[in-house]
Amino acid sequence: MADQAILTTAFTNKAHDNMVSQFRQEFLSTQALYKIQPDIVHRFLEVQAMTIAESIIQGLPHVKFSLPDRVSTKLHGDIVETLAVPPDWRVHTVGGKMDRLIRSDLRALLRSRFMELERSLDPAVSTSAVLLRYS
Repeated sequence: MADQAILTTAFTNKAHDNMVSQFRQEFLSTQALYKIQPDIVHRFLEVQAMTIAESIIQGLPHVKFSLPDRVSTKLHGDIVETLAVPPDWRVHTVGGKMDRLIRSDLRALLRSRFMELERSLDPAVSTSAVLLRYS
């Protein structure tokens, strides 16, 4: 029994450290991506993030937010490329009338939308979503 406790503790601590390390790496890479954005994109993302946060805090049933028209990303090494976000993907509304009828949680709806955007095949859309979530 004591051997199981030691193994469980050792495994849990190692798994915990790996998870923390993975989250730290993801945070640092997103932070670096945010830092290469132009100031105007920083301000735009901050305004959108404040809009989303205020909607959640006020308990609103829906929120409308936008992705920036362009984002910068690093290619190989220090080469920075600017990507244009397609106009059809810029404006998003989360929490429509049907969601209000079934009393869906705005936070859950936003989480789902961000996951959808981050998994987009368009690198500009996925990068924009990652940056907005970071903001």
